[in-house]
Amino acid sequence: MSGKFSDQVAVVTGGSTGIGFSIAQALIAEGAKRVYITGRAADRLEAAVARLGDKAVAVVSDALRQHVEQITPLGYMAQPEEIASAALFLASDDARYVNGVELMVDGGLSQI
Repeated sequence: MSGKFSDQVAVVTGGSTGIGFSIAQALIAEGAKRVYITGRAADRLEAAVARLGDKAVAVVSDALRQHVEQITPLGYMAQPEEIASAALFLASDDARYVNGVELMVDGGLSQI
């Protein structure tokens, strides 16, 4: 362990399985003080926390959704397709003249 993340706190979305779980595992192995893992299925999150240990905390995404809906000017949390369309735009020829821009796809949250 190098301690790269010593005393750090991290949030890993989709942290109960696959790449997200591996990232959470690596963060803990590298010294993270606390790793919050999010997901939709409480049973899978709890199973992941059991495997990760006491530095991991499960957060069911629906609670996050409610919070985002309250603080976002548009009043809802984006659907995956909405985020994907922005990414596809940047990857397409339609964005060939776009250079060095931060495209905020956040329902106006960064504007308040």
